[in-house]
Amino acid sequence: MNVKCLLAGLLMRGAAMALAEPPRVPVTVDPNDPEKRRAIIPREEREQLGLAPHTWTGVVDPQAYATLERLLETIERLKEAGTGDAQMTPFLMQFPGTVYVEVHLKHDAKGTVGFQENMAGIRDAQHRVLRSMTAAQFHVRQLFERAPGLVGYATREALDKLAAHPDVAGVCLDEQPLPERAKVVSNDDLPPAKPGEAADEPGVAEGKVDADVYRAFALTDRVYVSLDLRGADSLPPSADAPSEMWDRDRVREEVARELQNRFLASFNADELWAWTVPLGQLFISAFVNKDGLQKLRQHPDVPRIRLPHVYRSGPEV
Repeated sequence: MNVKCLLAGLLMRGAAMALAEPPRVPVTVDPNDPEKRRAIIPREEREQLGLAPHTWTGVVDPQAYATLERLLETIERLKEAGTGDAQMTPFLMQFPGTVYVEVHLKHDAKGTVGFQENMAGIRDAQHRVLRSMTAAQFHVRQLFERAPGLVGYATREALDKLAAHPDVAGVCLDEQPLPERAKVVSNDDLPPAKPGEAADEPGVAEGKVDADVYRAFALTDRVYVSLDLRGADSLPPSADAPSEMWDRDRVREEVARELQNRFLASFNADELWAWTVPLGQLFISAFVNKDGLQKLRQHPDVPRIRLPHVYRSGPEV
């Protein structure tokens, strides 16, 4: 057999094997738990998995508090680990000081209630629960549409508030795969703008709110926006000497995180769902409803509200 035939055979075999392989399931490190990896699945599939059986005593499963304490201890241990990836891990977490949970809602639907009325009751309970917490205490990942519940990242303060909320039946760790990000409406998704469309909406004439943000609300009740935050003068200057770089950058990251959390604490968890909170940057991307947009427009630390540039190369969490 000559070399050309051999190479051709190997290429054909490789192509056949590639076609036979099952599609790769995207997997990511849990954005808050450096010890856990999770598959990423469509939101419809996570909806179908539903809620875990309530097998624990009380409202909040003690394992939720125990896991949160373990994560906090892990963060401190990694911070003291020296240098390298281990030391960076706590700062790369999206939401340090939180644990990923399912929130089960009380919803006593009577047999005479129709499907639409039943779903409306669930949605009302979801909103009431989220309005009881700040956007710094609870980070929504998905509201279920057919089950009385939701999933997201909760701080200790959020767990305590959920335990006392009259609409909450239970809270437990969510051990299921992470849902993909909800649909993002980008400029490419909008129909051609009509002359002067949304020009009279609050904040557009001043240049604080892009008109396309208002136009996006015609397609969805929560719009994904990019937010740059003021406060760069509060960040320590970058280090000049390489020997000081790590310590100085760590301080900058901690100050930036504090500013991000202070900003998030000015919204409730229904108005704004923080999705990306980058390390050491005064920037946040989030899903906001119309109430959240109104507060953003009035917020002194937000110079501009715009639709993000969306990369469509693969799923994002």
